[in-house]
Amino acid sequence: MSSVLNAASPAGTQLTDPLERARSMAGLVQAEAATTQAEGRISQKVIDALHDVELFWFCVPTELGGEDATMLKRFEVFEEMASQDASTGWSYMTLAGFNGYSSVGLGDDAVRELFVDSDLRALTSGFAGPSGIAKPVEGGYRITGKYQFGSGVLHATHFAAGAFIEGTESIITGFVPRDQVTVVGGWDVFGLQGSGSVDFEVEDVFVPSQYAFSPVEYVSLRGGAAGRMDFGSTAIAYHSAVACGIAKHALQEIVKIADAGRQVVPHGRIIDEPRFAYEFAHHESRLAAVRALTLSNIENARVKIESGEEMDELDRARFYQAGNLVHQVVREVAEFAFSWAGTSPVREGSVLGRALLDSLVAQQHAHVDHHKVVEAAPAVINHYRVA
Repeated sequence: MSSVLNAASPAGTQLTDPLERARSMAGLVQAEAATTQAEGRISQKVIDALHDVELFWFCVPTELGGEDATMLKRFEVFEEMASQDASTGWSYMTLAGFNGYSSVGLGDDAVRELFVDSDLRALTSGFAGPSGIAKPVEGGYRITGKYQFGSGVLHATHFAAGAFIEGTESIITGFVPRDQVTVVGGWDVFGLQGSGSVDFEVEDVFVPSQYAFSPVEYVSLRGGAAGRMDFGSTAIAYHSAVACGIAKHALQEIVKIADAGRQVVPHGRIIDEPRFAYEFAHHESRLAAVRALTLSNIENARVKIESGEEMDELDRARFYQAGNLVHQVVREVAEFAFSWAGTSPVREGSVLGRALLDSLVAQQHAHVDHHKVVEAAPAVINHYRVA
């Protein structure tokens, strides 16, 4: 483990539970959702409020002035923020999540500069996958690459840029200061519009070794059990939390519509319809089941890591299984809510219209693609082999 200088919270005060702080954001996030959607990024009012309640750094180790939140708490906070507004929750998750990755995975000099010595603590986000080439040079790498889906980078101080090390199949992710990155744009989509997951480029930028880590052979240098989960399982847990938040919002909205007296002529109010009641309970139970499965995987990982064990191939496969299933169920929950809401969700700006589109876009993420389940299947099949 590293021994970076301990840092107190910059505010110098005892922070309340991060989930309570996230819940306190609901009124503002929802009021600013239309602005976030229109501007293609989290509204500045919400960004300022997230700074004020210090939620960007709750995944950062305590020795760097963070809270080192458990993985369960991280899931709950990301779920809560996404239930307020999916685009806000998605970008916030990437920023807080990458702060977690970088604060436990980068070298002592790097994290001291990013999270301790700087007047304004870093916000990191980007694309960790190998979309560029890293040329080894004295003291680090020179990285060149073009990147898509840079969720959260419009608010970031440092961009994660993944690359193959030149002449090898090894991968590193370097963290590049904002002023050395070209933001291209190109986020023209029908869902998660406010997440601002834009394209960006880096051109022959020097990245010191202290500012790079391998997302494949991820090593936690500091902090607790949550930061010692592997990179892929962590990403799936984070994305599943956002997806569950989208579904929660959809269910809240259809209940609001039903309670307001939505009718299907000549059958009367949908709140009195046995079929509506059955379908609501059916979909809600499936959402609860996949959420519980994800939390079970998280708890299993925590127990192993805290006891000194390593997560094995089956443990990681379970995350990929669950991540794919969560996103499938979330889409179906959104479709259910949309189908019972009549014509209201087809109008521009409707909550359920956005929830459905957001769920469809979220399901396309590479971490939860069906190919990941295919890759996970051999470990699961082997689990059922008996001697």
